[in-house]
Amino acid sequence: MARLNSKLAQTLGNITGQAIVALTLLGAFCLGYFGAYLLMGLSLAALVLSLPRLTTRLRVDEGLILAAVVLLGIALAISGDAKHIVNFAMFALYVPVKRLLESSARGDASQKVAMLASVGTLLALGYSIYQVNYAQAPRATGFSSDPIWSAQAAVFVGFLAALGSFRAGRLTQLLFLVSGVLAVIVGAYTGSRGPILAVPVLGLICLFFSQESGKLLSWRTALGLVVLMALCWAIWNAGSGRFSSIATSGSEILTSTQVSDASASHRVVMYQASFEAFLQSPWFGHGWQNRMSAIAPFLPEAYSDIPLIHHHLHSDVLDFGVSAGLLGLLAYALILIAPIAGALALPADSQSRFRMAAAIGLPVAYGIFGITYLTFGYELHTTLYVCFLAIILGYCRDAKSVAAG
Repeated sequence: MARLNSKLAQTLGNITGQAIVALTLLGAFCLGYFGAYLLMGLSLAALVLSLPRLTTRLRVDEGLILAAVVLLGIALAISGDAKHIVNFAMFALYVPVKRLLESSARGDASQKVAMLASVGTLLALGYSIYQVNYAQAPRATGFSSDPIWSAQAAVFVGFLAALGSFRAGRLTQLLFLVSGVLAVIVGAYTGSRGPILAVPVLGLICLFFSQESGKLLSWRTALGLVVLMALCWAIWNAGSGRFSSIATSGSEILTSTQVSDASASHRVVMYQASFEAFLQSPWFGHGWQNRMSAIAPFLPEAYSDIPLIHHHLHSDVLDFGVSAGLLGLLAYALILIAPIAGALALPADSQSRFRMAAAIGLPVAYGIFGITYLTFGYELHTTLYVCFLAIILGYCRDAKSVAAG
């Protein structure tokens, strides 16, 4: 009976793990908040199913993520807003999700991830075309989501697809690279400017890791990257007023000129007020639910309605800093450091290149996303980040590597 129960638990664990991988990569854009809640439910199941694996020592990435949760909990408790640690509870489930995915690790996992990411990108593109070209929506977005969060999800999933070209045959390699390009088109359909800024950097990461030691750049990789950069340039210069206004707004900010773009203008005012609010309570912050009211005294009269219009500070650094002070900023840094530290600590195997490129791309992408918008602290990207990281460091490993620790 015990043997039967063990086999049943293993089967359920494999099904749950595969569901997390598939749902993350296929539904990151299209399913939006609905997909995030499904992943949360699966993560709770992972907590139960991975209990026997939780007795081993913490890995470095796991320790950093849990330390971030503790730091946020302390800061929010001191600021009188302890209940909002629940916004970051998904980070506490990172360890069981990763351990569950380790049990399904396999030598071709990175190729499976890239293929699912390619299909997810195609689904996102099809849904975007339907929304904008047929349903006449002004901007494409995932289900019950937000155009900017949706664009962020599409860009990173497209990056994972492009990384699949490392070990693919000619035709499959082309599919993976084209998927990376299509993700940029999805971003354009959302009309979101900030996430597109991450694309050239992710392209360079892909280029750097695509080369095996001592080998020259393959013409397929080079062509894919040229097309990707050309597409970014085309969107930037000829896509829409939203994209072409980035350079103008940046120039106006640097020269202290009145910012003409309304969205950029609101951000600049919020950033200035947020810095003043941070200085008011630099150690532990004002609490997550109080961050908008905390900046209110420092807003110009013409922008006094910002706390009523916006629900966050449009910057991860400022949201963490104003909400939880220096402890919050340290927690934010640990969250971004964890993927790279975790990848470096793993033993080398056949998927090391894919894993390291993805582990660097994840915090780089989310760091850039977080410059102009919030990612962590709300359901969608808190959940996606945890699942992306668990897939990269837990699932994309050779079975022998997992056994070796």
